[in-house]
Order: sequence, then structure tokens, then C-alpha cells
Amino acid sequence: TIRSSSAASDVYKRQTAHPAYEDPVFSPDGTLLAFASDREGSDDVYVMPAAGGRPTRLTFAPSADRPQAFSRDGEQIYFASARPWRYPVATQLQAVPTGGGTPVRLLDLFADEVAVHPEDGELLLTVGYHRFGRVGYRGSLQSDLWRHTPGSGNPPERLTDGLGYDTDPMWGPGGVVVWRGEDDQTHAFNIWRLEPDGSRRRLTDFREEGVRNARISGDGSRIVCEAGEDLWLLDTGNDELTRLEIDIAADQVADAITYEVKTGGADEIDVDGEGDELALVVDGEIVLVNRELAGRATVALPSPWRESGVAYRPGSADTLVVLSDREEKGGVPYSRIGLV
Repeated sequence: TIRSSSAASDVYKRQTAHPAYEDPVFSPDGTLLAFASDREGSDDVYVMPAAGGRPTRLTFAPSADRPQAFSRDGEQIYFASARPWRYPVATQLQAVPTGGGTPVRLLDLFADEVAVHPEDGELLLTVGYHRFGRVGYRGSLQSDLWRHTPGSGNPPERLTDGLGYDTDPMWGPGGVVVWRGEDDQTHAFNIWRLEPDGSRRRLTDFREEGVRNARISGDGSRIVCEAGEDLWLLDTGNDELTRLEIDIAADQVADAITYEVKTGGADEIDVDGEGDELALVVDGEIVLVNRELAGRATVALPSPWRESGVAYRPGSADTLVVLSDREEKGGVPYSRIGLV
């Protein structure tokens, strides 16, 4: 689920309840939230009010669509998709109107991440291949950062060409380029900044557990990143790194499962025609046992009512006939035959 909090608070508010939400991005004015969800098949782009509400589906292709950023005016959502348009099929950037409509290809090149400059709309791109969590790759497919100004007529300009993956492009204060990358010294992903002289400067020093994800604030003043089991806040003004305290009010998503060991109490049993499935009545509960599970059993109908008279339907292990006290008349329970 998606949760949000102000940087000054350690209490996180739940925005969504569906378990398929992931990769959220905010609109420039902070009023909308775009995210990917596979609730209806493959990952598609959805948009919803940042304050909460019902999401609207924007893409419907069988490929995985993952939102990366909003356009500077907030009218479009840029997303990565491997929709086939020329061989070989690789990820490129698409744009879809925030209010819904037909997606169009944003750029005629392979790229799967983009950051939009908040002032002039210049694009910071990740071009190349990168696999999440992979460290130490030093081949021709590693991803690098490029910059491009739409409508300028100029080709994209390459910014990085170092060892390892460069990913999670971000625009820092004053148009400074920031990203998540890895190197041979730390053997882990960290936050990096491109200095005016073209050199790379590492802003964090994670070693065993590198930075897995990173996002920058709208004004470029702070970066929130995930490393180890924690979220960290990096001040881009003084490069100070602070661990965030997280207090999440959570509920149990799945029904509780109780395990008990029974050594007696069974007073009825029936076996299916193949001899592989057993149905017992133990303390008024129907218990199903499979010979291949070495004694593990499942209660078929957990309830406060008493069941009895269990029998498999002839020729089938999928249906049971039982007597149950679930029905009542005049406040008095009575047994009734039913199928399970």
C-alpha cells in the first residue's frame, strides 16, 4: 500500500488499501499521485488524488507500464513501457494525459527513467539496461544518464560514462544532476552528484546495504532514499544524512491461522474412493487429511456450530455430505444435510 507523511512527522497516513500499488510519483503541485498496479493483469498506470480517493486507470496495454514523472505543467504522466515499436523490443518512454487519453511515444530512443526539470522542462534520462539489485556489472549494457530538451532540435547529451549502473535520475537545486549509482570502492549503490567540472561526487557512504530507491523533493532540497531496513533523508544543501523514524499503524491483512496438535477426539471418519483423502469429525469440526501431507490437516468449515455425519460423494474427493447445526428454528438449532 501507499503511505504518506510530511518530512516533519513520523506518523504515516495510508493512502491506498490494495496490495498491488507500487512506485508512486507526485504531480508538480502535489495534488495528484500516479502509480503502477497489476490489479487487472499487467502493470498499468493509475492516477488518484494525493489526499486519497478512487484511482483512475490510464493505460490498458498488455506490457508493463510504470510511471516515472509528471510533465512540468502536470497535464501528462511520463511512463516507461516495453511496447513493441521496432526491433529489438526495449523500454521507451510514453506520455499519457492525466485526465485520460491515448498514450504517445515521448522520445525516439530507448530509455526507462526520466526526471523533469521543474523550471524549463528539460529531461534527465536513464538510457541503457539495469537490473534492480544487481551490483558489479561492468558491461556494454550498463545504464548511464543523458539530458535532453524537447523541441530544441538538439540530440540528447550524455552526462555519465562511469563503471556500474547509473539510475534514479534527479534534478537538484539550480539544475544540479543527482542520481543513484554504484562503484568499485563501496561495491554498493549510493547517491551521487555531478559537479560543475564534470566530476562525480558520492554523497552517501553505504557499504553492505546500498541505496535501493531514491526520490527528490519538488524544490530539490531533500532526497529520501531506502537503504537496509530504513528510510533516510539527505539534505542536498549540507549533505547531512538522517534516518527517518517511522510509526505506521498497521492492520492484519490476512486471516489469522491457528495450528493445533490433536491426538484424539475423532469420532467419525470417511475415506474417498482413491484412499488418498480422509475426512474426520474432531470435536464437532470437519478435518481434512491428505496422505501425502504426512499428517497435516485442515479444518474445512471453521465455525461455532457442530458438524457430523461426514461422507464423501461416491467417486469424488471434492464434495462432502455433512450434517450441521447451523440452521435454527424458534431459536433452537437443528441438524440439516448440506454439501461442502
